[in-house]
Amino acid sequence: MQPGLGTQLRHLLELLDGAVEEAYALAGMRYRPRYTPVMRALIAQEPSTIGQIAEAAKITQPAARPVARAAVTYS
Repeated sequence: MQPGLGTQLRHLLELLDGAVEEAYALAGMRYRPRYTPVMRALIAQEPSTIGQIAEAAKITQPAARPVARAAVTYS
């Protein structure tokens, strides 16, 4: 049985995220692709609450919170 389209797309995104993150590291950039939706939300409206970030990034608040925290900690 072949995995569903959603499963295949998630796997593809995992592979792409890893490759893009590696390319950023090789270029000397400290940035993780998973931060992109949060960063776009903050660029559009800073400061923002977690709720505003989640809404702008079209993700749930529980998903936005650890990404936002990791982005701040990582930088």
